[in-house]
Amino acid sequence: DKQPFLLICSIGNPEQHYKGTRHSVGHLILKEIINRQNFNQILKIGNKNYYSNENRPNLLFYESTSLMNISGKNVKDAFYNILNNSKFINYNPILIVLHDELDLKLGKIKVKKQMSSHRGHNGLKSINNNIGGGFNSISIGIDRPQSRNSNEVANYVLSKIPNNELKILTDEVVPKVETIIEEMLNGKYIYEVNETNTRKHK
Repeated sequence: DKQPFLLICSIGNPEQHYKGTRHSVGHLILKEIINRQNFNQILKIGNKNYYSNENRPNLLFYESTSLMNISGKNVKDAFYNILNNSKFINYNPILIVLHDELDLKLGKIKVKKQMSSHRGHNGLKSINNNIGGGFNSISIGIDRPQSRNSNEVANYVLSKIPNNELKILTDEVVPKVETIIEEMLNGKYIYEVNETNTRKHK
């Protein structure tokens, strides 16, 4: 019975062009938690930089540096660095992905079990294609535009988060995600498998 080790990984688009956009809300939440919980030390493993706090040896944060729709390989490499490192041999490494979710209202969060459907989310689909469904994710609601037109949806997810929504994300969503991470460190959610989806895979 090894203690869980959590790698919290945000997916979105690289910051220089897409900073503060709805599609990259995972990065925003990750950064907020890193700052609030003092995970500002950079730990280099392989060619990846992780955010760490030496007082919390079973928790690391990682921001995917690739484009959302092809983030699978980047996330896989980051996670496999942990899996294959003898430093973490006494832990049970678990991957948790932070991502945006159009089908949730702003301020709402959903924890997905392992083997859950990616439901058309290209970032999750890419991770699935690279490592399978053995990871948890935390969906962060960004609401969806009135229009279902794919161009308008694309413009919406790539638009900047306005200040009133930012306030909801930092004041309400960040504390909720922090609570979920603490619960996961105590074994909640992380060992649950979405049975309906597992049956579909067989």
